[in-house]
Amino acid sequence: MSWRNSLIPGVLIAFILVGCLKQEDKTGEGPRAKILLVNAALDAAPVNLLLDGNPISDSDLPFGSAGELNDNGYIPARPGIQTIGWKVGDEIYTEGKFLAWDPNAYYTVLHFDTAVNGFGSWTIIRDDPETTDTSARVRFINCVAGPDSLSLWLINPNDTLVVASRRAFLEFTGITGTDFTVNVVPGSWRYELIDKNNLVLDGGDFPVSAASMYSFIGIGETGATGDKQPRLLTILQKK
Repeated sequence: MSWRNSLIPGVLIAFILVGCLKQEDKTGEGPRAKILLVNAALDAAPVNLLLDGNPISDSDLPFGSAGELNDNGYIPARPGIQTIGWKVGDEIYTEGKFLAWDPNAYYTVLHFDTAVNGFGSWTIIRDDPETTDTSARVRFINCVAGPDSLSLWLINPNDTLVVASRRAFLEFTGITGTDFTVNVVPGSWRYELIDKNNLVLDGGDFPVSAASMYSFIGIGETGATGDKQPRLLTILQKK
């Protein structure tokens, strides 16, 4: 496995190598860390994130899925310093590493790239999910493996909104544009995922609600068809 650690504002990845340290859970039902778990890795086995040996998602996530979609996208987890590991298919992987999760903080744990033996690359993004009462906020992360650079447009009868323009696969350029910085007025929109030759790879209706956030995760592989055809995984999120 490998980690892609980006030095962009808002990312906090604190690995602490400490033999036997384990934080006692005294948080009860107090403040939680919130974690969005996404499996965007080609050929990946179903995966889960383990904190102190416990999976955070009720179900392992196959390729093209995310956890806790029925509420706000984020899975509540105990904050503090915990061991980190992975469940990949029927296998458990741990490296004796610890990671600090802050209470009342929001994170995206992203599994991407092309998996080897069912396991791809991972990165952790610290989110800054500010919302407004009058609009939604959206972001686009390109996890479509390959050399294509992709754009995301939102379209309604009165407006075309460019969410992202020719953004490369994050394996090539590192993580960019991970903040929820694009404001969208509520209403009925259509999304379109567009390649560098201005061909529409994926599109669909997109109803927008105020005081919400949306992540568009590009998944698949450049030039592929079927299950690996480039498309968008759309995730509704709320604080």
